[in-house]
Amino acid sequence: MGLHLRPGHKIEEGKKGWVPTGYEDFLTDIKVGAIDLGYWGEKVDKSISSPDGHSPIYSIPNPWAAAYLFNFVLSDNSHPLAEPLIVQLLNLLSDYTLYGSAELRELNRPSEGDPFYKLWAMAPDFIRYGDSIYFFSNTATGEILGGLSKTSLAWTSQQYVAKEEKNNLLANEALTSFLHQAHQAKKPDFTEDAFNTFWQHASLVQILKTVPPSIEFQAQPASPESWLKRLPPMDRKSEFYDDLSRSFVFDEDSLTRDRQIFLNQANPPGFIDEIKRKKSDVELPMNSGAYRWVILDSLLEPCWINQNKVESSLSEGIHSMEKGFLYPFKPGYLQQFHLKLKDLKILGKMNIGNQNARADIQWNEKRKVSLNTQFVGDTRSLAIWPPFQSNFVDNYVVEYDVVGIEKLEKLEFFDESGSQITCSGPAHHIGQNFRIYKLSKMFPRYIRVLGKYKGNLFGGFLEFYERRPTNKQGNITIGFDFGTSHTSIAYSKDGTRSIMNFQKAKPILVADQQSLVGMLYNFLPPGLTDAKPTRKEDWEKRIPWQPFQTQWMDVSNGQINLDALKFIEDGTIPFLHYAEETRLNPIIENLKWGAPANISIYRTLFLKQLLMMAVAEAEAIGFENLKIRWSFPKAFSPTQYQNLKSFWTSILSDLRLTQQ
Repeated sequence: MGLHLRPGHKIEEGKKGWVPTGYEDFLTDIKVGAIDLGYWGEKVDKSISSPDGHSPIYSIPNPWAAAYLFNFVLSDNSHPLAEPLIVQLLNLLSDYTLYGSAELRELNRPSEGDPFYKLWAMAPDFIRYGDSIYFFSNTATGEILGGLSKTSLAWTSQQYVAKEEKNNLLANEALTSFLHQAHQAKKPDFTEDAFNTFWQHASLVQILKTVPPSIEFQAQPASPESWLKRLPPMDRKSEFYDDLSRSFVFDEDSLTRDRQIFLNQANPPGFIDEIKRKKSDVELPMNSGAYRWVILDSLLEPCWINQNKVESSLSEGIHSMEKGFLYPFKPGYLQQFHLKLKDLKILGKMNIGNQNARADIQWNEKRKVSLNTQFVGDTRSLAIWPPFQSNFVDNYVVEYDVVGIEKLEKLEFFDESGSQITCSGPAHHIGQNFRIYKLSKMFPRYIRVLGKYKGNLFGGFLEFYERRPTNKQGNITIGFDFGTSHTSIAYSKDGTRSIMNFQKAKPILVADQQSLVGMLYNFLPPGLTDAKPTRKEDWEKRIPWQPFQTQWMDVSNGQINLDALKFIEDGTIPFLHYAEETRLNPIIENLKWGAPANISIYRTLFLKQLLMMAVAEAEAIGFENLKIRWSFPKAFSPTQYQNLKSFWTSILSDLRLTQQ
């Protein structure tokens, strides 16, 4: 070997000297190329004859040390290292014959002036086949994994890492068939005695006793279907196995280049398309029904979406890929793999061109996909309110685009399990810039943004995390002071009184500063101040405040259905007030004292929105019991009083709340 180590000792990092160990990890701790092999013993004594002393051992390891080790150990089946070396050897043969991650390379005898001549000259006879030496190398990296041997069939390098355990290897029918053929095809130049001893090892005798399956390794199958029938059994510890979906997951790259799992031969024409058609994205069995498998590529979109609002969003709890790219997976991904999309990571740096991007994706802690794709931009803003799944009010998603929403594809919504959420009725358009979705008390964990590429639909996912209420204790009472010019809302919880500023239940926003103005003016605010801004700088920040002006902005174009007044769809409270305000929609005033015939509809909508906002805010603050108080002026006529009372009674009954 070029060096001799005392059996049962190894060097351990951080400790000076050789320390006792078992044989299990002996091979992996031999450091090839190390000059100073450390010390042995406990006492400092340079005399090597001292049984308790330690002394320096210097050696330049032979490059064929691993081959010598296999030759020496496997010539004696009683050697304690024989069993782990057999497992190493069977793993290497599996990589070559079954998985295609190893390939066999030939090194011919070089000339004496060649740099490799010294390497050749040092090679032992038992690994020379005439004028050739055969190496196994990693098909992806070129790293030397081992080679062929006349005495032990093969040997593995010190760097080789075995993945499979012995029992899994012995149960592998395809490997068994290969070993039967290797045993029968022994060449005359094999070292007879040593080779026979090798095959008499207990594990190999067990393999040779089995009946070999009828698998031909030399003949190329005629069709993709025949390849599908010869899939090798794979252990659940395989790097391709996903515990959550209980499936083996591949991508096209792993099927063709990095790791050919279907033997070390080129795939026949149409192979990838055929296995996608037969086995991808469905629960068809693998290995005679033992496992499921799926090809990840079939769940990838052909094009990406770059959502430039994500990078400048004002809210937390929103996840996408880097640089605003949405997760480019089809809905089947969410159902196959119950994983959070944020578990997908970009390896290294994402390269971006004008309309194309390239990135290596790390999926489930393994490199699975190398993507080189085109992308299209998307400029829409999104808001989700309330920011959690409420027990009292529906969830709404507002879609806004400053250029116009009409030509953009509608959004799709999915829950935690990946099941699609059905909207309550069709999406409602407000003008050219807004689209409203009502989800009936269902928080959308995933929103799929759709676009078109070369006339075909594709999508990308945004992942949202709801701000769930945590403190559901105590008693809250909310009071509404419905005023002529302004309306105030306050609440008390366990004796503490506060102005309600809607900070807890503010919407989740995917928006930049420019689109935020439009979202504020037309939708729920991200949080209110306690008082009207007084400085010019505050006005320019367009900060909404409380008390609210008692006004209503009509967006219905006079088409309100009196029997089904719709929150947000028929109008909204104009929260945004600032100098030189541009009013794109009519503002309705005199909500308190106007004649019932022409004003009670807007009054009802105004109070309904305030109540829903207040209830959601109270839910975010947390309560066990909730009560509502409302006031009215003594100057109200009996009719005005009854109209207002009817509203509160009806709406609170719908929400299962108590009024005072």
